[in-house]
Amino acid sequence: MPNITLTTISGGAITENIDDIGQLKEYMYHNNSWIVKDDTYYDINDDIPDNLIAEDVSLTIVKKSPSPKKIANDIIYNNPHLTEEQKNIIRRRLLPGDEEKDLETINVLDLNGLGIKELPKSIGKLRNLGYLNLARNQLKSLPEEIENLRNLGYLSLAHNQLKSLPGSIEGLVYLMHLDLTNNQLKSLPGSIEGLVSLMHLDLTNNPLTDIRSRLYIGQDLVILQENLALPPKPSTTKAQASGCQAEGEHDRGQ
Repeated sequence: MPNITLTTISGGAITENIDDIGQLKEYMYHNNSWIVKDDTYYDINDDIPDNLIAEDVSLTIVKKSPSPKKIANDIIYNNPHLTEEQKNIIRRRLLPGDEEKDLETINVLDLNGLGIKELPKSIGKLRNLGYLNLARNQLKSLPEEIENLRNLGYLSLAHNQLKSLPGSIEGLVYLMHLDLTNNQLKSLPGSIEGLVSLMHLDLTNNPLTDIRSRLYIGQDLVILQENLALPPKPSTTKAQASGCQAEGEHDRGQ
């Protein structure tokens, strides 16, 4: 087993026992870094030669700054089953053209139908996103960091395999449209009431048994769910309902 000495550009050194390139890439992923050897930079999705760690070596770690390219690489790394075509689509959606974009310039991201099974934590770095389409993937969960997408107004998670939503979803305070059609949700977190701007929630084709009255967090919230008896809006009390009924009878009497 080779001893790999990893040296940061600031001069700190760490010795790691790394068996293979897979372990090296795990280290690169969790430490958000490039590896440098003989002035050659290796990214996590590069074809790193096996002989790079065939013997005791010293490699340099270079920390990455958050960037669209970093997020694209994280998505690809988390989903090794993706085809080359799917990987290239993800790169193009986050990096249109050859120009390296700033995170702040990305307002719309469409990753619909790309077979994504897992989102990286770094997705939360896209803080200026207003529109995010993750429909028709294979997501079973969402990272807690989704809460950092505070400017999000539209989020589609339709046709995935979600069994639950993270409690941190309450951070999406400007979210107006949430599509959860065709998932495996049996319940919703209490934190859903934090979505104070929500106007449209589609829960069609989920095995929900109770969505509770707290979902009525806005007067104009539209909830779509087939074959589910919805509780009355809490703003309509029995007294108010009786008053409305009496008024109706009075009008008919006239």
